[in-house]
Amino acid sequence: MNLTSLNLRFNNQITNNGIKNLTNLTSLDLSDNTKITNDICKNLVNISSLHLEWNNIIKYEDLKYMENLTCLNLSNNNMINYDVILKLIRKGVFVDKRTEFLFN
Repeated sequence: MNLTSLNLRFNNQITNNGIKNLTNLTSLDLSDNTKITNDICKNLVNISSLHLEWNNIIKYEDLKYMENLTCLNLSNNNMINYDVILKLIRKGVFVDKRTEFLFN
């Protein structure tokens, strides 16, 4: 499938099976989906813009595989592990201001 942008904001029926094969995606918005799991974007290495705000994400290790990431929003989550996000900030990835304050 050639789909490159997908917005599923406010859709609590999201599963990994429905998204994992959309490997051409460059923009993905899964905001306000409280049922998503931490590994939902595991195979989506072409993502450049990712919005995951207002979810119940605790840690997000899959970000380290997203080499093309330039915009990230993880605000209003329950993050406990910021190591991967700190590396992305140092690399120049834009992180939404509401997320960035955690690192000052």
